[in-house]
Amino acid sequence: MTLDLTGANVVYLDIEGKDLCRDGAIYLMQVMVDPTHVYLVDFVKLKDPFALGLGFREIMENQRVRKVFFDPRNDCDALWHQYSLLPVNVLCLQMAELVTRFLDRDSTRLRNGMKRVLGQTLSYKEASVATTAKEAARSKIFPECGGSFEAFAARPMEPAVLAYCVTDVVFMPKIKAKYFDSLPPKAVEWTLEESTRSTLKHRARNFQPRGRSTALAPLIPSVIR
Repeated sequence: MTLDLTGANVVYLDIEGKDLCRDGAIYLMQVMVDPTHVYLVDFVKLKDPFALGLGFREIMENQRVRKVFFDPRNDCDALWHQYSLLPVNVLCLQMAELVTRFLDRDSTRLRNGMKRVLGQTLSYKEASVATTAKEAARSKIFPECGGSFEAFAARPMEPAVLAYCVTDVVFMPKIKAKYFDSLPPKAVEWTLEESTRSTLKHRARNFQPRGRSTALAPLIPSVIR
């Protein structure tokens, strides 16, 4: 099926690879406009999809199209240093969930990961589907579970790994609906500004893509309440 992003106002994205950052490798990019179709862009075969005239670079650099990531920091670090590409008009769903906690006067010291946010967002049935897909792939992907990140580069891709990739983006619209779409104007403004700052963190020489510090949340100004 041909990937057609014509007329898209919102695109949901995630990237998979090995040691994903400036020094790692990108193997796949998941692209979704609506939950009925999730496209996988194959960096292993295409090498540089942004140089093939397929429209990916134009979409990423188009200010009118919102790019939705869960956490864009490492993705953007890899995109910039390996492909000289910086997505614009980015929404970080992790920040939207954090701001919602702030407005509810809950703890905002740490960022919440995708697993926790999905558990807070999905119905019991949906959460079971997501958990099953994630757990089935752990032994294929994660070294601590006996797997390897090279599973993202294997062709053909194992069904469990494919389901893992799809799960990472297919529920993003539900997260966006719960944590971003109903935010008050000042909170929306700050969330988008912080999302942009997240995409620029890779430009700092001391940017650390991993470690405990990556779980710390930014300070949120009280004025957004």
